[in-house]
Amino acid sequence: MEFEEIKLSELDGVLARAGAEGWAELAVFGPRISRDYIRRQPSLSNGRAYQLDTNLTEVPDALLVLSGLASLDLTGNSIGDAGATAIAENLQQLTSLDLYGNSIGEAGATAIAENLQQLTSLDLAGNSIGEAGATAIAENLKQLTSLNINDNSIGEAGATAIAEHLQQLTSLDLYGNSIGEAGATAIAENLKQLTSLNINDNSIGEAGATAIAE
Repeated sequence: MEFEEIKLSELDGVLARAGAEGWAELAVFGPRISRDYIRRQPSLSNGRAYQLDTNLTEVPDALLVLSGLASLDLTGNSIGDAGATAIAENLQQLTSLDLYGNSIGEAGATAIAENLQQLTSLDLAGNSIGEAGATAIAENLKQLTSLNINDNSIGEAGATAIAEHLQQLTSLDLYGNSIGEAGATAIAENLKQLTSLNINDNSIGEAGATAIAE
């Protein structure tokens, strides 16, 4: 992905252009995300990708009124639960959302789950949504085909909820979530459509590994 480095003070100008031109896709990466990581991401069809010099800690009002956006990526910022909730309540047309590494907890995940019913792709990796956040996602986001919530402490119960409620998933990343044997077994028994699965670093044991393999 090609991207442009901008100052935080320049973001409002970018957002004004996005509104005027009706952009459908936008990526605004935080400063701690490496250039190599950004370049490895799938390119946007309109090339609207930027990296800030300072973390975004609040979601600008000018972003929340972009009713034409279908895909939003704010990887590596610090918008927290308040920012996630603002996005969920104001951008309900989104089909793809990436908020990797944004200090989002259960409240932010629940707001996303209750409001963004059109999502087909969701990335909340590197946050702290826990079992309750994962369960809210599982019970509400029935259009999801791709879900990445690695490193979120969802445990066996969170993994089981996802397995039982999101059987349409084709891609799932639960790396580093302590899902254990029970979580792995639930995934194996329910998610028959998966073509991509990452459950590394989860203490699934021999029985969990065998269930996945079979």
